[in-house]
Amino acid sequence: MVDEKDRPLDGELDAFDLEQSIHGQSTDAFLQRLVHLVNTTTIELDVTLTLGGNVITGRLIGGKRYHQEFASVIADAWPTEDSREGIRDAFSSWAELYEKPEELAQRPPQYIHLRDAYYVTQDAQFPRVGMLWRGRINAVSGFALGRFSFME
Repeated sequence: MVDEKDRPLDGELDAFDLEQSIHGQSTDAFLQRLVHLVNTTTIELDVTLTLGGNVITGRLIGGKRYHQEFASVIADAWPTEDSREGIRDAFSSWAELYEKPEELAQRPPQYIHLRDAYYVTQDAQFPRVGMLWRGRINAVSGFALGRFSFME
């Protein structure tokens, strides 16, 4: 929440502060710090998240890498080969948001990115092949370092 002395004279909140005042109370600042670390370094970590009763497990990656890999998946699936490079460029341009450390330091991250991610149920994990996954940090109710896996 914005400190009263930092609030604009007209009493209005900017979009980020408004979002934080509505949803920020449920955001895990420790998890945001961990995601910030991953976004600003090359560190990757195995994590297991709980979200609204669901469990998802995978490799925590930075936003830049997520958007680069996402762009490659979309481009590789594109039906016309001559358009693939343009599609890759369009989607990978989102990675540039993570190349500005001064901007990353100003706002806590709002999204978490996983590679080789799986949903975990009582009996199985799916999909069969890990996926790229992106979710809101304020939707995460708990997390653990390490990847969940079934005993074989």
